[in-house]
Amino acid sequence: MQPRWRARRFMLFAGLTAINPATLLYFVALLTGFGRSLGTFTGTAAFVAGVALASLMWQLGLVFVGQLFRGRITVAAQHRLSTAGFSLVLLLGLAALASILSC
Repeated sequence: MQPRWRARRFMLFAGLTAINPATLLYFVALLTGFGRSLGTFTGTAAFVAGVALASLMWQLGLVFVGQLFRGRITVAAQHRLSTAGFSLVLLLGLAALASILSC
C-alpha cells in the first residue's frame, strides 16, 4: 500500500472514531457530569487533550498490531479473533445492562 493511501486510511478511521455518535454522547455525558469539577478552562482543555491523546494512542496501537500480524495470521484465526472480540463486546454490554437494571 502506498504511503498516501495509508495516511488516507488512517484519517478515515480516525474521523469515523471522532464522529461516532456513541463516542460523542459518552464524552458529552462525561463533560456534563464533571463540568464543575474540572473547574477552569485549563482543566477542561487538559481533559479534552487527554481524551484526544488516548484516542490517538488507541488508533496507533490498532494500526501497529494490524501491521504486525498482516499476512501472518490465517483466515481461520482471523475469524476466531473476530468472534472473540464480538463476544467480549456483547458480554460487556450485557454486564452494563445488568448493572443498570439491578439499581
